[in-house]
Amino acid sequence: VNNRALYQGNAVKPTISQNIMTQSNTNNELSSFTLRFSEPIDSVRFVRPALFPATSSGITHPGWSARAFDADDRELSSLSEGLIRSFSDVPARVYELIAPSLKGISTVRFESDPRWDGKPFAAFSAVLIEDITASRRRD
Repeated sequence: VNNRALYQGNAVKPTISQNIMTQSNTNNELSSFTLRFSEPIDSVRFVRPALFPATSSGITHPGWSARAFDADDRELSSLSEGLIRSFSDVPARVYELIAPSLKGISTVRFESDPRWDGKPFAAFSAVLIEDITASRRRD
């Protein structure tokens, strides 16, 4: 989605482009999506963009996790970020999932939770990803 479609560009401060990867039509419930790679990779790097409160109600972003799996569905790496609630700017953050084995990453599963105390809360339904890069060592 283009940043201008997210609160008319009044919530996210993109630094790389105006395009944001996210999931929509989740009814602000738990959601997930999986990226599958045609060949195993060594790492996946992505950026959660900077956020800013355009109104007095502040800015919220769902809690999320990302897990990398090998071709045999074994978890190789994981990371997460809790629900963000802020009345001031929230800086962008870079995350990287790294394969610690020779098998490499075959899939990455993102799960998002926009709820607080079990009720829909976050401004966005799912994790916002500004940039994503899959890397592979050259042999």
